[in-house]
Amino acid sequence: MYLHFLDEANKFENASYWIDALVNLLISFIPAIVTALLTAWVLNSAFKKSRQLGEGLVKVGIEKIEYSSGKMTKKDRNKLFGLNGKEKPKELSLCFLTGDNFFLDYYDYILDLLNNNCKIKLLIASPFDSCGSENYRVKYPKNFSREKSLCSAEDKKALAQKYYEYNSYNEQQLLKLAYLERTFLMVSQEILEKIAENKYGREYAVLEESEKINVWLDRIGKTGDHVMQAMIVTQIVESLNKESKGSKIELFYYKDEYRIPITIATYRKDDREEYLLWTNINAPVKETTKSVNVFGKSNDGKDATYITDVLKSFNYLYKKYSTK
Repeated sequence: MYLHFLDEANKFENASYWIDALVNLLISFIPAIVTALLTAWVLNSAFKKSRQLGEGLVKVGIEKIEYSSGKMTKKDRNKLFGLNGKEKPKELSLCFLTGDNFFLDYYDYILDLLNNNCKIKLLIASPFDSCGSENYRVKYPKNFSREKSLCSAEDKKALAQKYYEYNSYNEQQLLKLAYLERTFLMVSQEILEKIAENKYGREYAVLEESEKINVWLDRIGKTGDHVMQAMIVTQIVESLNKESKGSKIELFYYKDEYRIPITIATYRKDDREEYLLWTNINAPVKETTKSVNVFGKSNDGKDATYITDVLKSFNYLYKKYSTK
């Protein structure tokens, strides 16, 4: 009897030990379990938001959004220009404020597309109502070249002086400087302040005249202001059309508010057309040189997408300005 009692007691003691161990184990796991549940809830909320956003973008044909300098990646460049064995587009629809960087960076690729009979339609802002446009045309009357058609030191000095004196112009002078220069000034304000701070450690408004002009000299890049850039692109297009052994670029000028930059490549896919879109989304006055870059592809052609809507917008504008 006594031995039986001891045996039962040992069983109870062992059971109590394991129950205590299990309870302690569960208690130790509670923070981890709570943390895991909270993490799962947070992640699920984030994934749900991302999933909903992603599904919405996919529905309208947008495949990639990046926040970067706006420069094309090598992969996108290969797609657009049909490099490294990629299919070349049969048509490009382009709309820029000026497009100077695009045409300077990709001159040879664009010429290659023209030689392969790619149809290129181009819209840029009209520079011709601005007082500097004819001066640039006279200054660079010959075919485009990277050396002669860029903003010289003398050009930069003249532009710096013009923009420095901008606030003292009368109404008639401002009308002559309207449109493209106005856009340049609007975008420049924050950049001027940064240059002034970095160069002189003071606000632009309190700088001496010579210092302000130096700030403007730093602001004006190798292709000058927007008017000069538009004239340079005009001459680049003329040069490309002269060199091309195939198709020619059709260039027209829009003359209202600044449009979003549009690059749409059209490809033939069996019995239908496929469109690839590259564009930048920015407020008119952007805080940095970075932009929201969007890449999209048309769907099976049955439903409207953001890409097809942008193409319709481009075609409307192109028809409007090509008939003037």
